[in-house]
Amino acid sequence: MPNYTYTLLLQKLNASESAKDDKLLLSDFHSILRDFAEHQINEKKKNNSESIQRAISRLRGSLIPYLSTPLKSDTDDIERSIKDTIDDVLSQGGYSTENATLTTEMFQILEPSQIQLHRQLVGVIKRLLKNGKAMLTDAGIQSGKNAGGLYLFRFSFEGFQIVTTLRQAVERAKGKYNHSEIGICNDALTENIVTHTQDAANTDFTILLYFDAGAEVVEKLKRTLPALLNQFGVSSIQLNKRLFYAGMGSEYQLQFTSNLKKHPLGTILLAVIGEDSELEEAITEQGSLIVVEKIT
Repeated sequence: MPNYTYTLLLQKLNASESAKDDKLLLSDFHSILRDFAEHQINEKKKNNSESIQRAISRLRGSLIPYLSTPLKSDTDDIERSIKDTIDDVLSQGGYSTENATLTTEMFQILEPSQIQLHRQLVGVIKRLLKNGKAMLTDAGIQSGKNAGGLYLFRFSFEGFQIVTTLRQAVERAKGKYNHSEIGICNDALTENIVTHTQDAANTDFTILLYFDAGAEVVEKLKRTLPALLNQFGVSSIQLNKRLFYAGMGSEYQLQFTSNLKKHPLGTILLAVIGEDSELEEAITEQGSLIVVEKIT
């Protein structure tokens, strides 16, 4: 079943004196979203299970007369086969919630001045960060001295059916907060097309590179990414593709984790693009970059 990520871009409006208070407020907002979504998913699992059991009973009643005196063990096999078939059909259609899990994460978007730069590709990284700031502005953030902090809420899940549940959760959470406190600036839905992970020391920094590229360039990037896990403290890599051409960002999003205090971002980017001029054009010339720090 395909994996998806739903991302919300939020801003704490009217900057306060305490960053800690801001994070507590956003954490509470995040909890409302997560708890409601998980409750709805569990309810759908329950309803689906009951519907499948009713379908099994109907089909069993229809099939038994055509079978020759089935034993109890035969009946169990029949029920299991029917259930597995229904589950498989629902799963292939993206409607099953049997194994649905929802992973939620909350990040603060760092200002360019908060990102440590080393000697490698300083000019390139500054341009990418500038493009990232412009991307966020286009997405609807407020800027200026009194603008509050920026945050990303990320929900990862299997099965497209959960998208509706998340949208319901967002509307519920919005109704519980004064619109002068938290602003939902934009959102995006992406499908994961590549994932590479390895066991490594936890890091709080996630690098998000947004870019547009053709299929051939993306295939080159996919071949490059596995080797990146063995370098520069990178412990998690995802390549996502935005769906419906709506929401924030470019068509593709390359996401990876590393400790930027120890490992130069410029060196990592060089490893990503290698010596390929098309990758260099798509990512370092036209791309946008934001760096986020995980909030625990």
